This record gives sequence, C-alpha cells and structure tokens, in this order.
Amino acid sequence: MDTSETYIKMRIAAIPDMGMGKPPNLPLSKDGVAWVDTTVFIDRHGNYYYSKVNLLPIGSFSEACQLERQDQLQEMVEDLPYIGDSKLTWRLHTFYHFTTDEYWRLCELQLESPSMEQLWLAFVMSEKYNKIWEGDTWKAMNKDTPTRI
Repeated sequence: MDTSETYIKMRIAAIPDMGMGKPPNLPLSKDGVAWVDTTVFIDRHGNYYYSKVNLLPIGSFSEACQLERQDQLQEMVEDLPYIGDSKLTWRLHTFYHFTTDEYWRLCELQLESPSMEQLWLAFVMSEKYNKIWEGDTWKAMNKDTPTRI
C-alpha cells in the first residue's frame, strides 16, 4: 500500500472530485487503530487514511481522508460504460491504452517510479473526471490534449 508523500498529495488534490472517501471505522478506544506514521493510520477494517491532525480523541475523523488501495480504486471504474461482452476485458483494454497513450505520458512526466495506487488514481481521475496529474494539481483535459482510443 502506497503511503508516500506523492500519493497523499495526489489524493488530497482529488478531494474536490472524489470527496474524502469512506469514513474510517474507528473503535471507541485506541485499540485497533494502527498508525503507520504520524499522519497515516489503518482502521479496524484495513482501510488506510491520512490525517493532518492526530485523531484525539479517537472518533473524531472529520479530518481523515481515505487513501484508497489499488482494489478500491479499481472498483471506482467498474460502473463505467464498456464495449463488448466482457466488462473486465474492456476495462483492462482501456487501462492498457491509458498507460501507453499521450495522456499517461503527460502524467508520467510528473511522477518518478509511480506506484500502482498512483497509476490507478490517475486512471480513475482520467476516466471519471477527465483530469490529468500536473505534479501539484489535477488539471482538466481540453481539446488540445491528445485523444485516446
């Protein structure tokens, strides 16, 4: 699971489009919350979150933003339209073209050795919100941006 500064930066910048994500499922005590570092924790269901504040008292999660895992990001594009008999085949086809086309090349210039979470977040933002990562922000793609299959 990517808890890097880059992924957190990408996810925080996506809040206007994606929201904060699913609220954490916190126990009433500190038991069951694993802190990865001073800003990232895992709830009792294995979901990762970023918080600028140290969630004390436990239960105050209004400032926590979910850091989706790769499987959770993949679920976000399951409901998108597809062509052909197999939704999975079409999704993989679309993902493959995303990683080999001009959109990704523009995004890739801003990422050094991207993780799968960074890659899938970029794909979700491209497919659902028509945005590309610019290093600090998600920028809406326009008519001058290269077209995809």
